[in-house]
Amino acid sequence: MSDDNLGDWRIAVATTLAKDLPEAYPGGPSHSKGTGVYLTTSSNNEEHGNLSFITPHPSALAFNIAFGYAKKAKELQSRLAKIPVVAPGGPSQTIQMSNIPFLYDYFEQAMIVATFSYQAIEAFLNNEMVHKAKSNIQIKRRRKWQTFTPTEAERSLSTEEKAATVLPKILNVPTPKGKAPWEGFKKLKTARDATIHIKNKDIHQMSDSENLFFNFLIDDPELFPRYAYGGIEDIHIMALNQNSIPSFSSAEGWPALRGLYWRVLVFFTVVACNSRDSGQQQPDQYRSEL
Repeated sequence: MSDDNLGDWRIAVATTLAKDLPEAYPGGPSHSKGTGVYLTTSSNNEEHGNLSFITPHPSALAFNIAFGYAKKAKELQSRLAKIPVVAPGGPSQTIQMSNIPFLYDYFEQAMIVATFSYQAIEAFLNNEMVHKAKSNIQIKRRRKWQTFTPTEAERSLSTEEKAATVLPKILNVPTPKGKAPWEGFKKLKTARDATIHIKNKDIHQMSDSENLFFNFLIDDPELFPRYAYGGIEDIHIMALNQNSIPSFSSAEGWPALRGLYWRVLVFFTVVACNSRDSGQQQPDQYRSEL
């Protein structure tokens, strides 16, 4: 984030040098205490040679897409005026013909929001599971215990298994099942699954509980990324064993590591949401054209 001088909030891992780093050889680079240190992706490509960049956190990228499109979708939603009509079952309402292009644009953006909101929490779970598991992962399926390496678990287990069982066990926290954030996660999963694996019932079903587009029309599109954020927040607050925003302040001799939770919490909860409500200008990272 821009307020800590460590760069874009979507950077995967950022920290600072705890002490001065002298040059490794005469004339080589040296760095002073407090200089930013980042996880970097690098590759040697035949056409482009050695190429590197600061590694982004995939969950943060997905969050940025989801929140950006949710904002655009909400603006479109406000323009979808309904008009009264007489239907076979009696008085009704419909979206007038002149607003149909806006309606379809809104549906497209809502589909993006649901997809990337779910991807945000899925990427978070995979990242935490692979990097924090200290041993193989065991999970009970159909009354039988199965064992996976963290990488195998990333590929083989469902997102629900990772969220409800695997990651809580790794972090030694209670399962989120049965709590409010879990209900939000289930609603997000339903919308995402219906979007990715769309069926006829999702389009033509008369029941509002099963019609994807009807639910998109009446729901707040910003709920989906908030559901994803709520799941991440719940897990991290339990893991930190506190009910307040973590400070991640530097201890003597140790640099501060900024995790995804801290970045998402500060950026979306404190900056993006509050500035939108108060009419203040949002930072450049949020005002990206999507």
